[in-house]
Amino acid sequence: MVKQINLLTTLVISFLSIYIGLILAYLSKLEVKPALKYIRVIKNSLFSGILGTFAYFVNPYAAFIAAPIFMLLLFFNLSNRILFPLTAFIFYYASTLTLQSFELVATLIYLLGLTIGVIFFANNEKLNLKKMLGKLFIEYVWFLVIGIILILL
Repeated sequence: MVKQINLLTTLVISFLSIYIGLILAYLSKLEVKPALKYIRVIKNSLFSGILGTFAYFVNPYAAFIAAPIFMLLLFFNLSNRILFPLTAFIFYYASTLTLQSFELVATLIYLLGLTIGVIFFANNEKLNLKKMLGKLFIEYVWFLVIGIILILL
């Protein structure tokens, strides 16, 4: 039961990183547009890092073999609506491996959420903040739903 509470708390903190990224982008509106292409590269790098870290803790040899595939992900513009909920599966399965793998993956997912929040702000800049926060929740709540279901099973 304590482990489930810890996982749920970490899941919610990871989810809130999207909001933190959105608020940071809202507070620094002028810096978002020039930095957007770099933020997208960082987002893809973080996702590749999440996959690579997870694969390493599952099987180090598989991670070495899959490394070129993860590097190719850097060049694709992955959809944030699909990408972030997918990390909920990795989040849960990393928690079943070792504490070290869970800590690394959870930290990388938090950083990924920050970049997704900034990108979300840049794509929805014309909305007011209240509508933006609601739309953000509707689009990314699947991360929480998937994570909660996996943790409680």
